[in-house]
Amino acid sequence: MVDNSNKMPPDPQFEKLGLKGWRCFRETLLAIKKHYNLYGDIVLEKQLGESIDIYKDAFKSANFEDAIRKIWEERYHYIAGTLAELISLYEKAFEEGIEWDYLLPESTSYKDGETRGNDKTFSLSKKLYVDIVSIAYENDKKFIVVKDNNAYELSFIDNPRNSSDTFNKINMKKINVIAVE
Repeated sequence: MVDNSNKMPPDPQFEKLGLKGWRCFRETLLAIKKHYNLYGDIVLEKQLGESIDIYKDAFKSANFEDAIRKIWEERYHYIAGTLAELISLYEKAFEEGIEWDYLLPESTSYKDGETRGNDKTFSLSKKLYVDIVSIAYENDKKFIVVKDNNAYELSFIDNPRNSSDTFNKINMKKINVIAVE
């Protein structure tokens, strides 16, 4: 996987888990934390293995969820700032078999306090999000980007939630291109 915005290398043992998103990462580590509270350091040795140095301080922290959130953000929260970075992340996710559903700006939050853009492994910088939406509005809510003889369609779906939520979901898919010589 490409480096994230903090340039932290992914943890090989938890990489697939971390790339599934914050919720999945959090749930798994909370389950380990419950066993840790009962049985102590032996749980960390068994469950974390070679990754123990990365997570050990978080398990001993008074604010466990904040500590693991910081680890997840440093290692698995990728923010695309340009269309080229977005395409690069899309290609890498495809190579790794990671599900790519929709994108939101990095700091998107809804009334219920859920931070969708922040909780997803891949999100957009605020500027890139605004650029995509403005271009899409000019072109019937979708447009095509070409990079290295590959084409990618970006489109957005109006937010189905109430009208006070202004963020739309950005979809991206690779389009098959046939070159004629």
